[in-house]
Amino acid sequence: MFMSFVADLFKSKKGLALYALKFLMIMVVVAGTLIGVSANNTAAVASGAANSFDILYLSTEDISKDSTQENIVGIEKALTENSIKYDLSFEFIDDYTSVDGVTQWEDDFLSFYEKKYEESDKYDLIFCAEDEALAFVLNYGEELFGDTPIVFTTVTSMDLINKAKERENITGVSYIMNLQYDFDLMKSLFPKRNKVIAVTNSSLTGKAIGDSIINYQKQNPDLTISVVDTENKTANAMVSWLKNIPDDTIILFCMYSRNADGDVFDTQSGITLFANNCPAPVFVVSDFAGRYGSFGGYRACFEKTAYNAALLGVDILNGFAVSDVPIVETVEGTPTFDYDQLQRFNIKRMSLPKGSVIYNDHLTIFEEYPALVSFVLVIIVLLFIIIAIMFRNQRRQSYIITHDNLTGLPNKVWSNRKMVDWIAAGHEFAQLSLSLNEFKKVNDKLGRDGGDIILKLLVDRITNYTESTKKLYMTRYGGDEFLILIDSSDPIYYEEVCKRICKELDKPFINDDGSINLSYSMCVVAYPKDGKNIMTLQQLADAGIKKVKNSERSGYFICDDKLLEAAEREKIILHKLNEAIVNDGFKLLYQAKYNVKDRTLYGFEALLRMVDGYAYPGEFIKVAEENRLMIPIGRQLSLIAVRQMANWRAAYKKLPVLSINFSTLQIYDEDYPEYLLGLLKKYDVPVENIMVEITESASLSEREEVKNYMKRFTDNGIKLSIDDFGTGYSSISYLNNMSFSELKLDKSLLDQYLVTRDDKMIATIITMAHNLGCHVVAEGVEVEDQAKMLEKVNGDIIQGYLLGKPEEPEIAEDRIAAAQ
Repeated sequence: MFMSFVADLFKSKKGLALYALKFLMIMVVVAGTLIGVSANNTAAVASGAANSFDILYLSTEDISKDSTQENIVGIEKALTENSIKYDLSFEFIDDYTSVDGVTQWEDDFLSFYEKKYEESDKYDLIFCAEDEALAFVLNYGEELFGDTPIVFTTVTSMDLINKAKERENITGVSYIMNLQYDFDLMKSLFPKRNKVIAVTNSSLTGKAIGDSIINYQKQNPDLTISVVDTENKTANAMVSWLKNIPDDTIILFCMYSRNADGDVFDTQSGITLFANNCPAPVFVVSDFAGRYGSFGGYRACFEKTAYNAALLGVDILNGFAVSDVPIVETVEGTPTFDYDQLQRFNIKRMSLPKGSVIYNDHLTIFEEYPALVSFVLVIIVLLFIIIAIMFRNQRRQSYIITHDNLTGLPNKVWSNRKMVDWIAAGHEFAQLSLSLNEFKKVNDKLGRDGGDIILKLLVDRITNYTESTKKLYMTRYGGDEFLILIDSSDPIYYEEVCKRICKELDKPFINDDGSINLSYSMCVVAYPKDGKNIMTLQQLADAGIKKVKNSERSGYFICDDKLLEAAEREKIILHKLNEAIVNDGFKLLYQAKYNVKDRTLYGFEALLRMVDGYAYPGEFIKVAEENRLMIPIGRQLSLIAVRQMANWRAAYKKLPVLSINFSTLQIYDEDYPEYLLGLLKKYDVPVENIMVEITESASLSEREEVKNYMKRFTDNGIKLSIDDFGTGYSSISYLNNMSFSELKLDKSLLDQYLVTRDDKMIATIITMAHNLGCHVVAEGVEVEDQAKMLEKVNGDIIQGYLLGKPEEPEIAEDRIAAAQ
């Protein structure tokens, strides 16, 4: 094989022989240069830079894609050559595409990333590859990454590039395709073919290419160009269509990753499908021109573009402001062809542009120039040296991509590849997901270096066990998460593994700073019993870990039918919530609140319900909060409530006070206070008749921005109520720092103290609230004795089944009428 490669350097035409000799002489120089560079790089790695940087590689293209591997090679090369010490992590957004085919990777990944990294230290630099990944960063980057510097590579959309220019923390290297090159090449090689069919898809990159082609058509009306979206054709229809391409046509292959049947293709498979079935020449845009049976085209170089982008990142890590590192727009390409395709369409070498590269060139000149053989033997030795160096570097780069820099464990890329291979082979296995609870507290106590030492000690303990079994493969999935692949389908063995790992983790970890005890959660899910793809397995594992964490103690959970049913039900609820947001699928019930002394109507609490009644509020609100839907739902709730108040104001003189629930996650809806005030003004509802109920939560901290947010309500006359007071995060400082007007005692306090007739605690809370200027509402009042005791301890307002359940607006209206 290697001799064939060397032979390919020498062409049959005598005029090219001199070029072959020049090339070989250059290779001699390159060999010496590479050896020197390798030595320098080795010294740089050995010495290390002063600081180690945490870097994230973010892309929609997973590690199996050629473009991803070339991007990573380019980035690693630039960082290493510039002596940057780094820890490179990977996130591939396509891992979070839903298994039912619904494209919701942005929401899934956003939710996953926020949960996963909410307690993690931020990255020093983020590399962002491909158009979809840059679009994701532009939409959510500020929320997820703050002002972390972001460098993009191989982006083709000018719209995205122009938006990136407006961000002070984003720069990068684009790849702006110049279609003029490819179309000029088509015209020169195939002058009788005047029709071009451009093949693309509906991704951001595909749309950007499609738009460029349409613009080119407008500027060149003499050429007939059509754009075909391959996602609209089934597999059989695609093959039939390709075989019937007319003789006057050229195919321009831009993108093809999925067909109408839902089949997913990598670049090689897509190009091969076209080349094998199409009678017309297949030109290819991007890095794959002339490969996999295609005719050719202008070949882009992902590795070179990523290398140049990484050089920008090096400048930033060395202290340059991102605004001082401008975006680079490149138009680079090499005319590249396949030898067999040139023969097929009878294209002569002399017709090709200068500097063209030909793959699979079969001809040699060894017989014509025997005197070159001795010289070639010398070159072979040098080439072997070069290949040995390249092979060593390639192995190192492959190791970096698939292994964790801190622990030396295989990483997420490795484990995903392993699971893909097992699934493809129909091999049954299980994955044990391990998450360390609140590991940030360990880092805060010991510092980052101390936390790293604890992680290494943990890995040593567990791998001493896993490596002895030959059935367990431990990987670091990222941060404080680990994944252990179990090469077994025996549930009894899963239990044994969990117990043994628990035994290792329950022992304290000793270092120079003393003893550390770790809290952890584990879940085991099995293929194919619990899920038939990686995404489903990971979602179930996350649900199982959440179940363990909710128990507030370390432990493990092995997936069962109940977890599967719960995951399926949560998926249905999420779907229904999204439908309800779009199709007005919510309504409000109103529960009356009465003055405890004279039992006169004080007001109502607006309680959210789904119109179809599929899920209870406690169930669907939890799903909504976990999937970041409370902002649109909160706005719909407010609109329904204000409209109802407007109707009541038109009908009655005395208007009740209406409490609107406000999830603490709605704090991220920056304009909500103004939105609510706008509704009140539009529908002419007095602000003094509106109370915003905020659930007591750990997120109600004393952060200045939270207090300022709440102040926007009170400054405009909207009163605040703290709901569910006494459920676990109680702090009277909330009442003072955030100007609450109302305190609502949770039903659990009534059950704990009033039922046992121990009213001292309730009386103390009421007195303290009164002293701070708050009136007190007791919710969950179900019997008359509770009401009388609340009156005795100077309670103000009662709410509960004793006086009324949540009711439709028409029934609530009867109460208002009776109170007039």
